[in-house]
Amino acid sequence: MQIYEELANEISIHHEMTRVAYHNPKFSLTLYLFICKWKSGNVTLAEHIQANSAYRRLQN
Repeated sequence: MQIYEELANEISIHHEMTRVAYHNPKFSLTLYLFICKWKSGNVTLAEHIQANSAYRRLQN
């Protein structure tokens, strides 16, 4: 699961909330938003350096 890979957390998915579609001449993107519940794990940023900077700003 992508959440576990990115943040080292386990979640359970309750239901899909909505979808958001974005289109431009080069590509289309659809985001699927879900209501989830945290099950276990601490937030550990594992993939993106930018995410680490953003997380540190949120902690202050």
